[in-house]
Amino acid sequence: MKDELTKKMHAEFQIDAETEVKHRVFALLTLCGTENRESWKKHMEGYEVTDTDISKHLPEFVRLKNGTE
Repeated sequence: MKDELTKKMHAEFQIDAETEVKHRVFALLTLCGTENRESWKKHMEGYEVTDTDISKHLPEFVRLKNGTE
């Protein structure tokens, strides 16, 4: 019983791969800003994200940052 409870508890802390990418994109954008594309290029490899990942999540990041969501 204790093992089952532990597995269930651990499952609650797992996130899907796309959410992980979004978190890394948000971290990069927090560091570099939303307009500094040259800085993005310097850090994309370290954050393991692509231009496509940034483009996909940038609108949500901007909405959250501006408090419009």
